[in-house]
Amino acid sequence: MDKSICQLMNFRQITLQWIEQMLFYDKIRLKDIPTEIRISSADIYIIAFRISRNKTCHQYLQDLEVLCSDLITMENQDPMKSKLLRILSNALKFHDFGEKQELVDFQKNMPEILLRQLQAKEQAIHYHLKRQFNRYYGDF
Repeated sequence: MDKSICQLMNFRQITLQWIEQMLFYDKIRLKDIPTEIRISSADIYIIAFRISRNKTCHQYLQDLEVLCSDLITMENQDPMKSKLLRILSNALKFHDFGEKQELVDFQKNMPEILLRQLQAKEQAIHYHLKRQFNRYYGDF
């Protein structure tokens, strides 16, 4: 590989690590990171949700809104979209805020296109798991 390409990839990795550390130490928020950088790394979202989950429901919802906004702007063919949909699905399921009304309202008011994409993603995962189960244990 060309030396300049290696240097560029190394710089990108160092930059992402720096951003992740800034998130971890609560020096920046997810919304402060440019969209192009956010959508290039699933780790950025994961770290942001881990941090905001331990803060307030309001901060968690703000991060959810950023992720939803990013997903809406992404092309369906983008390989990162599938990963980010999975992160959104997990963020909606696994949080420390119980049935807070703000979260319930957020889920009720999510854009329909995202709800359809989440449902399709969940169905694909279910189908894949069912196929794997049948492969190993046979049909029941």
